[in-house]
Amino acid sequence: MTDRQLIADFRKKPSFDTLKTVVRAYHPLVKTVVEVQTSDPAEVRDIVRIVFRCLAKRMRRLSKNTSLPAWLVRTASFAGHRWSQDRQTEPGQASSQANPAGICLQALNRLPVRDAEVLVANVLHGYQPSKAAARLGTSIQRFEKRLKKGQRKLYKHTRKLGLPQGLQEEPLSLGFLDATSSEVEATDLDDLVTNSLQPSPPSRVETLTLRSWTWLRWKRRFKFLGAAAGVSVMLLVSLGLFIAWAWQTGHLMSWLIPMGAKRTLAEAPELGLPPRHWSEAGLQLADMSERADLFGPTNIWRADFNFTAKQWAGITPSKIQPANLFRQDGTILLRNPNAKRSGLAGVLGIEFNWTQANLQFGGQSFTNIAARYRGNGTYVSSLYGKKQSIKIDLNKSHPGQKIFGIDKLNFNNLVEDATFMHDALGYALFRAAGVAAPRTAYVWMTIQIEGQAKSDPRGFYLMLENIDARFAKDRFGTSKTPVFKPVTPDLFLYLGEDWAPYAPIYDLKTEATERQKQQVIQFAKCLTQDDDETFARRVEDFLDLDQFSRYLASIVLIASYDGFLSNGQNFYMYLDPQSNRFGFIPWDLDHGWGDFPFVGTASDRDQASIWRPWAGKHRLLERVMKVERFRELYRQQLDELLKREFNPDRLEPIVNGIAAVIEQPIEYDNSFRHQRFKVAVGDDWGDPPPNVDAALRPVNAIKRFIAARSTSVRDQLNGTSEGVVLQPMTGPQER
Repeated sequence: MTDRQLIADFRKKPSFDTLKTVVRAYHPLVKTVVEVQTSDPAEVRDIVRIVFRCLAKRMRRLSKNTSLPAWLVRTASFAGHRWSQDRQTEPGQASSQANPAGICLQALNRLPVRDAEVLVANVLHGYQPSKAAARLGTSIQRFEKRLKKGQRKLYKHTRKLGLPQGLQEEPLSLGFLDATSSEVEATDLDDLVTNSLQPSPPSRVETLTLRSWTWLRWKRRFKFLGAAAGVSVMLLVSLGLFIAWAWQTGHLMSWLIPMGAKRTLAEAPELGLPPRHWSEAGLQLADMSERADLFGPTNIWRADFNFTAKQWAGITPSKIQPANLFRQDGTILLRNPNAKRSGLAGVLGIEFNWTQANLQFGGQSFTNIAARYRGNGTYVSSLYGKKQSIKIDLNKSHPGQKIFGIDKLNFNNLVEDATFMHDALGYALFRAAGVAAPRTAYVWMTIQIEGQAKSDPRGFYLMLENIDARFAKDRFGTSKTPVFKPVTPDLFLYLGEDWAPYAPIYDLKTEATERQKQQVIQFAKCLTQDDDETFARRVEDFLDLDQFSRYLASIVLIASYDGFLSNGQNFYMYLDPQSNRFGFIPWDLDHGWGDFPFVGTASDRDQASIWRPWAGKHRLLERVMKVERFRELYRQQLDELLKREFNPDRLEPIVNGIAAVIEQPIEYDNSFRHQRFKVAVGDDWGDPPPNVDAALRPVNAIKRFIAARSTSVRDQLNGTSEGVVLQPMTGPQER
């Protein structure tokens, strides 16, 4: 009968016969172990009795996989040690340096239980791994592996305890356990078993022996807990170091921000519904006569793309090394030296790639055009679906291919604009203020990839004029006008006399002479180093104050805080070739009209200060606002725009007119967006909506904003309100 069967039988019912079987089998082994510790026959007899009484008390609680020989060897060692302690006598042979058996027994008891089991089993089964493995219920391979491990540990402990160098082999070291080599006196087994089963009070040695097992069990637990705690600490430290590394290198934000965008579908599954097919043909190029005919706030075109499978695969963005989104002072830096483009996408390690396609636009075919994704926040925000913004270049791969002289167009997905008209209305306001601004129209886009039976509608987009050399020639009279697209929270910070450190910050989109580049450097030097009096006298040598007052008045009126007023992006700058002074061009106004939730609350943006309109620090505005001539020009522009352009009587009919034209394609784009659109442009509005940390925050009705903002600006001009000074970019704030 195996040990497992004996333990199982005793667990079911502690019986005399079962215990007698165990005692008969292992009495010689126990006696041998005790004799290693003491040579007194009376002590040997008493200690053996204690061992089997301990077995009788603990056998029902032993694991079914317990190896009885190993358990009894260790119990006998415990009992012998406790006996000598209780009697206050010196240990017997075990302490002698000349007694290898005693030293090996001590070493054996220092091993983990599982290692001791295989060593004992190996001896008791004549060093035959197959028999020993079968007895322990394991495979030979596993047994041999554990045996080698146990032998190494035993050897290590025997060396520490002082085993003579000549006795290094495990069979010699543990040979004393082979009970057949010891002479065993006749024992009254029945008396021993009966004594073991009697419920008499335990002796002190018996109690201490059982406590040794309890302590061993707790020792193993403490060791495990210590190891677990150590591993946990190491994991936490490693995790902390990894998070710190991921934060510093930008990898953390490059994972968190796109992941957050992809979770949008969990919040609003309706956004995942694909656009329906819209059958309207849209405007036709054949009916147009000039470039201006392309654009208009109610113009709707069709853009039908055709890609081969390889071309479509080529539009997939590449992953590059991201950059840290935040600077040490906590401000945001939207520029990655590893990226070709500035902006959030580049900082997150997203690099857009050009590919080729064929395009049907306005009823005309254009072959081998270049196309890529575009945008930053709008691209990341669209990752939950298939509606990404696209930029096209008709001329890049097919020289000479243009539409009324235009070769580049931008198709914006409008996923962040519930009104679908923030850009269109915003640029119109800038143009009305006398600021050069891109023109807009709308596009219904489809994409067909080779192998598809029919085209895949992507929905309703804004078509936006590109700002480039052609734009410069059209607005400023020459394509040689230097046009910059800065991305920096420190505009015109002086960095020395060499152009190299300025180049990635100001990102020239057209050509510029060395003298024109020096104008950037000299204005930066003036802005950074001159005192207020000198700056006020010299500022007009560099900055067109009239143009800048028009630009600033317009952007302050629509409270557009995703750009020039806060994070240093989403604007262009040009150097007028005639006056050699800088002017500004608006860009990406989808978060205009008080709809950027990361700066202030909706109510704060309604009442944003006109005299301190920037959020955080803004060296250029801080210094220019101290120049009295500029303040007068700026006040005049605000007053004029409020009277003429920015008021409910003027803007509400325009909103209604555009909404009536674009509502049908928006409904085909997505029913959920259509419902939000109706709220955004409707007349049923009340208090400003709260900002919430969710992809689908409440809609900010544009008519409500126009009424509230125009009232606030008028009150500030009249001196009856100071407005609200907004704080730098943070997460969305509660109202």
